[in-house]
Amino acid sequence: MRQFLKDTIIAACNAVYKAGAPIKGAIVERLLKEFSLVPTLCTIPAFEGMFPNEHDDIIRLLLFRLAEWHALAKLRLHTDDSLDKLDQALTALGKQLRRFQQFTCSAFQAMELPHEVTARQRRQDANLQSTRGEARSSGAHPKNFNILTYKLHALGDYTASIRLFGTTDSYTTQIGELAHRLIKMLYQSTNKQDTSKQLARQERRCTRIQRHQSSTTLLHDIHTNTAYLGEHKDNPAIKDFIPKLKDHLLSRLLGLDYDGDEWEFSNAQQGNILFINNLSRVSQAKRLQINYTTYDVRRDQDTLKPGCGCAVMMLLREQGTNPHPFWYAHVLGAFCIQILHVGPDARNRSPQSMEFLWIRWLGIVPHYQWGLKEGWLPKVGFIPDSPATFGFLDPSLALRACHLIPAFADGCTDDLLHHGPTVARPFGEVDDWTAFYVNIFADRDMYAHFARIGVGHQIQYVLLNATDDDIFVGDPSNDDEPLDEGDMGPTASNIIEPNSQSDVWDDEDDDTSAINSDDEHGSSEDYGESEDEGPDFKF
Repeated sequence: MRQFLKDTIIAACNAVYKAGAPIKGAIVERLLKEFSLVPTLCTIPAFEGMFPNEHDDIIRLLLFRLAEWHALAKLRLHTDDSLDKLDQALTALGKQLRRFQQFTCSAFQAMELPHEVTARQRRQDANLQSTRGEARSSGAHPKNFNILTYKLHALGDYTASIRLFGTTDSYTTQIGELAHRLIKMLYQSTNKQDTSKQLARQERRCTRIQRHQSSTTLLHDIHTNTAYLGEHKDNPAIKDFIPKLKDHLLSRLLGLDYDGDEWEFSNAQQGNILFINNLSRVSQAKRLQINYTTYDVRRDQDTLKPGCGCAVMMLLREQGTNPHPFWYAHVLGAFCIQILHVGPDARNRSPQSMEFLWIRWLGIVPHYQWGLKEGWLPKVGFIPDSPATFGFLDPSLALRACHLIPAFADGCTDDLLHHGPTVARPFGEVDDWTAFYVNIFADRDMYAHFARIGVGHQIQYVLLNATDDDIFVGDPSNDDEPLDEGDMGPTASNIIEPNSQSDVWDDEDDDTSAINSDDEHGSSEDYGESEDEGPDFKF
């Protein structure tokens, strides 16, 4: 499968760079859309290592600055601080554009694409006066990167326009254009008579179907789990599955705080957890939905399909020098189990239903420091095979889904988990990506988490007590050392409003595995403030 995806990406690259197909055109979309590979703003990992070292950093930083400025400009809620950051981002973008033009562009000779040559020749044929009767030139002409354009000139007016007229979503034409697409799509199904009535009926029908789909809560039952666990007892992902699960459930039933490390209980204490029907029927959710409050104090929801491509992030309260603000994990499965808690410490002796996520932890890559000032994305990787590699998580601790992009330049490895197929990997794969980049530009809210510009985030967790100088140090040092087993695990006490069971679980047969959000991108600097200090926003 991985080789097929690689061949597909190469075919798309050839279509763009050799055949001259537009990146946003139908050819590239047809090749990549089926596998959710259509290019996005965060293309930094795809370009890593493609150019000589002296140009690689320039291009990487330029892509980061473009995404950062776009994220700030598209925010739906601004403060004086965020507008100041937008001005700073524009200054940094301008410097990087000039550096890219003067150093990188001058080192490469760019020529017109075939379709550009054809278009120019058509213009010359249609306007003979402009050519003064001379024969039109044939062949491709050199192309230079031009920064003296109105589009770049107009970027400097964004901050002033937002201060005068409000955020850009208040007067953008994008909303109307997208709504017009729906009308044109529905119009094709009408008989062109009394179209308004027919369009209204179709819109209501689509709305009812969406509401019905979102309200469906049937769970898929897994049978004979004990037999399955016995058949795969040597699989590292299933090793000590039952003891670890009982430790996890007991810690939640007893109300113990979760600091990233599971509590360990004796065999006698584990015996107080009784599985109803002896694990013969465990409900597995086909779809996981996580509700959260966005940076602009709105309610939103991430929808993802549990599996090897499903990742979530959790809040952290960690003491230490320059800690990362989040933990990350791949969700292998989402389950609902019926249990009975007995024994002297039991608070509820009635049968009860508990939900849990089966996860594989990711840790921060050692000796790699990310930073918005230096233009480095956070970088994580699977922790090496150990008793802490796999575990369980309370769904209410999942802050939201996150987009992890493989570090393609680092390649794959089987040092983190034994070589061969396992339930922790996609079907047919025998190794793992060495590392992943965290896409902080996945949407506005994701960027606001990392940039400390979200009003809606201030009440959700205790922000780290760190300064700008502590956090934003971009050190591109390599990451050849294995990941630290201790660099993983979420914090339970940070969640103010945990998701209820009805909010978290929805398992309709849907192949959605990415973040289901219409947010765009975001960007800025440092994580947050001290717990004792209040938020420093000015309206």
